Amino acid sequence: MFCTFLGTTEIARQMMRNLTVAVLVALCLPIFADEPATTDPNLADWGVPINPAGDCSFTASNEDLRIFVPGSETAHDLSPELESSTAPRVVQSISGDFVIEVRIDSQFEPGDESTQAGRTGYVGAGLVVFADDKNFVRLERATLHRQAGDPRPYTNFEIRVNGQLERAGRVGELPADQAKPTWLRLERKGDLMLGSVSLDGNNWEHAEPKELQAEAWMEDGIVAGVAAISTSKEHFEPRYSEFSLRQANVPNDK
Repeated sequence: MFCTFLGTTEIARQMMRNLTVAVLVALCLPIFADEPATTDPNLADWGVPINPAGDCSFTASNEDLRIFVPGSETAHDLSPELESSTAPRVVQSISGDFVIEVRIDSQFEPGDESTQAGRTGYVGAGLVVFADDKNFVRLERATLHRQAGDPRPYTNFEIRVNGQLERAGRVGELPADQAKPTWLRLERKGDLMLGSVSLDGNNWEHAEPKELQAEAWMEDGIVAGVAAISTSKEHFEPRYSEFSLRQANVPNDK
């Protein structure tokens, strides 16, 4: 009887710890995240799913996460300067310096019609770090498709400062291969965000760091995770795996 009581007590304590963690993450999520999507227990290692448009879905297993973005007449973008921030994402709270990595696999075929007026068809999947809804960094494996042109794969590294895009990523700046998986890494070092990409998971190429200028980066409430962006009328279902988020741990590059 005594052993049974101890076991029950320990289970209760564990349940309370899990509940506390969930509450803390929810409190740290910035208000721009809208209402969290229905939580799948398998998503625990990834974070809290956010589904602003209400039409995307999340499927997780022990090995990977998939985000399904339906074909639509409206964009699932992450561009406050265009008043469009409905891209689905899965995020968790983080503070201080950190390193976040993920592997991306998908069919990147946006088509040449865009749901974002005046823009090209675009799909992207990768990492995102938010200070708030106006200040965040994106690093993603992407493909854009201009009308009467061919699809162009690239790695897109962008920062928004007070709601404005500092500079769009450009084709050819970082390696990208339509036929290969892509590994992405974001690393915060003080007031800099470093972005890196690899096509084999071992050898990395580094982009020019982004300066974290806004005061929001000095405050609590930073969240990091993965996102799926689409201005395509075709459905998009990127796969994320080999995810890690670690505090103040600098990786060794080859």
